Amino acid sequence: MKAVITKSGILPLQETNFLSEDTTQKRCALIPLRQFGGKRGFNPPCPFQRRIVINGGSFYFKRITKMKVEAIVERTDNGYYSIACDSKIGNFCLGGFGDSVDEAKADFMSVVSEAQRDYILEHGELTEELTEIDVEYRYDLQSFFNYFDWINISKFAKFAGINESKMRQYKIGAAFAGEKTKEKILSAIHRMSAELAAASL
Repeated sequence: MKAVITKSGILPLQETNFLSEDTTQKRCALIPLRQFGGKRGFNPPCPFQRRIVINGGSFYFKRITKMKVEAIVERTDNGYYSIACDSKIGNFCLGGFGDSVDEAKADFMSVVSEAQRDYILEHGELTEELTEIDVEYRYDLQSFFNYFDWINISKFAKFAGINESKMRQYKIGAAFAGEKTKEKILSAIHRMSAELAAASL
């Protein structure tokens, strides 16, 4: 049985033809028809879309927008990893720090949670946008290979068409890649991702 995630939990859908496969996987709110007066044939205003029936009751589907955040992950000069971000939750700045990228990410998400709690204390509740944060991480080469440490550097260098010795220097920060080399590395990452996504067992 298909289900939809709502603020009050996961509810089964008796009728799913109003929702696409993609939609059922995304966070949403269900607005009871009675909130609109319960009139038959009523078309709710944007952003309320698509009527569905759950356990005999009529609801309208409303997608909740996430707050999108770009976080820059870098290895610092003293060997630690930091995450910097221009976005804020209320007056709360976001960032993270750790001995590894994993630790820095965990620290970053704990700061996000603390910022959300602080926002609730000040405003009473979170806005819909702030209930779920969509983070896009952008890495420098050292932090990328620290986080994806299962990648074999020798084989990746060959896959990307880059000198193996140079690739090892990029990984530890002993040398810095130019723009063309970065483009080659990024292209190899995208090709690797596409091949993994196309694979099946």
